[in-house]
Amino acid sequence: MFKIKILICVLFNFCFGSSMFAQLNQNSIFFSMNSISDNIEYQNDVEDIIIEKVRVDKISMGYSFNGSYDIRFDYMHNNNSINNYFLFDKDSYLGINFIYYLNKFDKIPFNFNLGFNYIESRGSDFNKNSIIFGAYKELNNFGVYPVIPFLNIHKTSYYLDDDLDPGDYINFYAGMHIKLIVDTGDKSNLKDVIWISTYLNSTDQKKYSIGFELGLYHPIK
Repeated sequence: MFKIKILICVLFNFCFGSSMFAQLNQNSIFFSMNSISDNIEYQNDVEDIIIEKVRVDKISMGYSFNGSYDIRFDYMHNNNSINNYFLFDKDSYLGINFIYYLNKFDKIPFNFNLGFNYIESRGSDFNKNSIIFGAYKELNNFGVYPVIPFLNIHKTSYYLDDDLDPGDYINFYAGMHIKLIVDTGDKSNLKDVIWISTYLNSTDQKKYSIGFELGLYHPIK
C-alpha cells in the first residue's frame, strides 16, 4: 500500500502585476516566480516510512490590459514523481491563463473575476484545465493602508492517459492583500503598488496549505 501524509506546505511567491491592483484603466506587464514545497511522509511497497521533500517551481509572465483583462503564460517544473500537486510526473509543464475582472459595478459591494487556465505536460499526455471564479473588495477604512480580502475557486478537470479515467477537484483560496501605494512626489495618477499577501489554500477540503506573496504592480503610461 502506497500512502502519503502531508506534513507541511508553504508557498512563497514574488509577483509583478494583476488587474486587481489597477487604479484606472491601466495596462501593465508582469513577471512572477513561484515555488511550492512540501515535506511528505509516505509508506513504500515494503512498508518503510520515508520522508521526502517535493517541490514545484513556476515562472510566469503576462500582460494586463485596460485594468480588466490578464493573460499569463506559465512554465512549471515538478521535481518529484509523487502526486502531491495533481501533477503526476517528474516533468515540465506549460500553461496559459485568461482572467477577466468585473470591477466597474456601482451597486454591487464586491468585484469579481472570471477566467480559465490550461496546463499540459511536455513529456506525457497529461493535461488539465480550470474554470476560475473569484470575488474581492478593496477596503480603505482599516488604518493607513488599503486591504483587499479575496476568495478564489478553481474547478479543475484533468486527463492523465488512456489507462486511467479523467478526474477533477476543487481548489479554494481565501486571503487578504495589503496594498501599499508608492508616492514618488509627482502628480501622475499612475502609481506603483507594492502588496503583501497571505492566504489559505484548500484542495477538496482535504489538503491545506498556507501561501505568502510579495508583489509589485507597475503600470505602463
